[in-house]
Amino acid sequence: MFLLCIIGINMIRENLKGECKGTSRELGFTVMIPAVIATSIDAFAVGITLTALNVKILPSAALIGTTTFLIAFVGVWIGHFFGDRLGNRVGILGGVILVLIRVRIFIMG
Repeated sequence: MFLLCIIGINMIRENLKGECKGTSRELGFTVMIPAVIATSIDAFAVGITLTALNVKILPSAALIGTTTFLIAFVGVWIGHFFGDRLGNRVGILGGVILVLIRVRIFIMG
């Protein structure tokens, strides 16, 4: 729960100080292995859950894949749109939103 606040505050701090690093086009071994392991564990858990619930796999996989694609596509488009217009202020806005989400979760219980 507190991870949202920590990430949000760090985003705000980095953007105010101008410490934001550019993105790297290289994805090395040390970056990819944890991502691969986490994705595999997640896929395994979803597969076991869908099997335990006697859900038809192909329609479920198609729905999950389509939804994931559409949300990711819209997210990249929105990020590009606002990133071009607001520059570093987008990082500050993102940090504030993460902190506000955490505050809302805390208040709502």
